[in-house]
Amino acid sequence: MEQRKFVVPEVVVGKNVMELIGRYLGHFGSKKTMIVTDKNILKLNWFQNIINNIMKKDIEYIIFDEVSENPRNYEAMDTYLTACTGMDALTHAIEAYVSNAASPLTDVHALKAIELISKALPNAVSSNKEEVMEDMLMGSLHAGFAFSNASLGAVHALAHSLGGVLDLPHGQCNSMLLEHVIDLNFKKQLLALEKVL
Repeated sequence: MEQRKFVVPEVVVGKNVMELIGRYLGHFGSKKTMIVTDKNILKLNWFQNIINNIMKKDIEYIIFDEVSENPRNYEAMDTYLTACTGMDALTHAIEAYVSNAASPLTDVHALKAIELISKALPNAVSSNKEEVMEDMLMGSLHAGFAFSNASLGAVHALAHSLGGVLDLPHGQCNSMLLEHVIDLNFKKQLLALEKVL
């Protein structure tokens, strides 16, 4: 096996994570941390729990709250935006999987992303139910782990330019190009592409 790098970020999800945040910051040897949030979040009771848990570990903190409100939470996303962002994440996973910089570690994440997103995306477009959107979130996260360590390919290279020239959403450009790039690369990447098609 060729030597490959894989950077593993620490991602903490699930119930009771607020109680563990100080511990996880401590794992990094943090002495000081920055919390980036919205002013309205500061008013919530659970935010103080985060601060208390950081302070228990003697970690200093700075709060940056000059963040504009994010109107694009999943409940507010229209179906077109959901489809575009979902296709972008799916393309990240597929391109990472067939990348010449792929490794067994990136493949695990790319394949899991493809599995989750391809099952969840049609339902995410037709309804934004929480469990479907959680699968999209996890699929996108796996795709991010994969492509940030394996690189992307021709679809993204072309989609960035196409989107800029025609003022189209990035995910739509990926959707338009993905089939054609797969056709072009199919013979060279036959074994890998057979797993995802």
